[in-house]
Amino acid sequence: MKRLSCVALIIMAVFLMSVMLRGVSAQEGQQQYVDSTGMAAIINNDMPAARDRAIEDARRKAVEQVVGTMVDSETLVQNFQLVNDRIYSQTTGFICGDKVTNESHDSNTYTVTIHACVKEGNLENDLLAIGICLRRIGNPRTMLMIAEQNMGEDIHGWWQQGSNLGIVEQKIMEAFNDKGFQLIDPMVAQGKIRAVRAVGGEPDPSYAVQVGKAFDAEYVVIGKALVTCKAKDQYGFFNCYANITTRIVKVDNGRIFGTGSAAGKQAHIEANESGVRALQKAADELSPKLIKAVTTRCEKETGGGNEYKIIISNATSLAKLRPFIEALNTVRGVSSVTRRGFGNGQAELEVMCKCRAEDLADEIEDKTGATVTGQSANTLNVRLK
Repeated sequence: MKRLSCVALIIMAVFLMSVMLRGVSAQEGQQQYVDSTGMAAIINNDMPAARDRAIEDARRKAVEQVVGTMVDSETLVQNFQLVNDRIYSQTTGFICGDKVTNESHDSNTYTVTIHACVKEGNLENDLLAIGICLRRIGNPRTMLMIAEQNMGEDIHGWWQQGSNLGIVEQKIMEAFNDKGFQLIDPMVAQGKIRAVRAVGGEPDPSYAVQVGKAFDAEYVVIGKALVTCKAKDQYGFFNCYANITTRIVKVDNGRIFGTGSAAGKQAHIEANESGVRALQKAADELSPKLIKAVTTRCEKETGGGNEYKIIISNATSLAKLRPFIEALNTVRGVSSVTRRGFGNGQAELEVMCKCRAEDLADEIEDKTGATVTGQSANTLNVRLK
């Protein structure tokens, strides 16, 4: 028996060690080790204070090095002040360890070199929080259209009834705002609500496109949130369950590029309050999924290129269209041009380009001689000469 117990303990120890090693390996995969040098002025001959400031300067520069490997140089230059301010205020949140490898001073300056560990995961999340990725695709505006129904209430949607937000929309809006997203403000949108017809339930993608265009949104999150409750239990509590399902629609082309669902449950002595808290829990679970879907789309568009639709007028013949397509293929960042339709003086092209819509519009006029007559986030209207 003793021998069997010893064997069992050894097996358990090996298992725990393997789990710990996998955990360490996973953590190391989210870290970078860099060397950096910081400097600080010596004031009133206070060496310890100068040394502390030099170390802090070295830490900031270590984080800046890692930032440079995670975003392109153009983005870093354009957003330098924003990134720099965040690094100055939150360096300790990014540094997972450092060691002074060299230090020296003269009569005016203290210099310190450190070998630092920088947490990539924390830094990546923070870069998203300050909108670096979103800025790279032109700060798309997002609109929420969540049809919501709590126990004993009619179905609700601010896009139908005015500026009063539902519980789910409010929680998602708070999460999106924290990450730097631009959301359509219901109070601003209220003046345009008459431009579109009201809907009594969950909107469909085609209606989301119509509303999104009326409200100048690039993305629309559509979905429904429904609460169901069980009868009071033996302790006098209602147990309510909230289920939310959503889709993210790109207004320009009507395509769904992301989905998300979540559930929450909560017990309370009042059915309505139980439903409210269940909705809040579900919305808290859902928000990160939606944010991830949008930022993944952002990474795709800034990495592999964005897809643009170019609608061409005055395309009276293929002989007139071909030179435009040939010139378009020479535009910087364009990786492919596909003809999707041609006839009756119009043509439609699908273009993949590592650029913003406004940059593509400028390049089209410069390289092809055609006139850009309209532009949105992912569609350009062009007229040939």
